Amino acid sequence: MFSKFKYLIIFQAIILGSCGVSEEQKQDILETHIQELRDVRVEKFDITECLTECQMDTGKLINQILDFNILKLEIGHWMNCETSSNNSIGGFEYKNGVLNLLIKGIPERVDIEENGDTSFYYLAAACDCYFIFNFELTGFEEIPDSILIDNEPINNHGLMAGMFVGLEDNVIPTDSID
Repeated sequence: MFSKFKYLIIFQAIILGSCGVSEEQKQDILETHIQELRDVRVEKFDITECLTECQMDTGKLINQILDFNILKLEIGHWMNCETSSNNSIGGFEYKNGVLNLLIKGIPERVDIEENGDTSFYYLAAACDCYFIFNFELTGFEEIPDSILIDNEPINNHGLMAGMFVGLEDNVIPTDSID
């Protein structure tokens, strides 16, 4: 399925790039690319808003339940501040007991050069935020031995939290400064 969409996008980009591309045609290419990103094995993928009260928390597995063949996960993790249910898609890879959760950005727009090259543009911010992710994944017969997010360990730290390790008692919350 992936390769069909890939070739369709490339074909559209080449044809449209040589003829001039309307905004409607760009939107069609963008929607095709987003469909390619979707993983039908993900029954549920939710992300909380940025949790500002979790500044000192590390990423962690909060809960995991295997209900028949559906793996339900609740995970706290630091990600870019622009991460949200509106601009992200969840997927996964599972091999040899290792579950790699994939959180992919949804492109905001597409540009097509005259030579047919296609560029997708994504939202990003110069900050990290702590989020709670809820996944329901189908096709599991057992709980995974380990879990990664985008090939990285779950137990990550936000940039700001890493700067204050060992100094927690000396940090003054900004809301207490007059």
